[in-house]
Amino acid sequence: MAVGPLLGYILSRGPGLPDYGDDIGNWTEPLGLLSLAVEGALLLLSVPLFARSLRPGPSAPEDPRP
Repeated sequence: MAVGPLLGYILSRGPGLPDYGDDIGNWTEPLGLLSLAVEGALLLLSVPLFARSLRPGPSAPEDPRP
């Protein structure tokens, strides 16, 4: 999820998006940079957790009750 806003920021400042040309070339807008910092931090936090969820963990002990 964090990659979406990062990609949107790059596309809206670079080549532009359809029917949206207000921010082309405006790379140093303070609110945009703050958004990049927050989304980047979320991405850095989520990648290790996602990688850990892909690894097979120990199997749960079986229930001894009949």
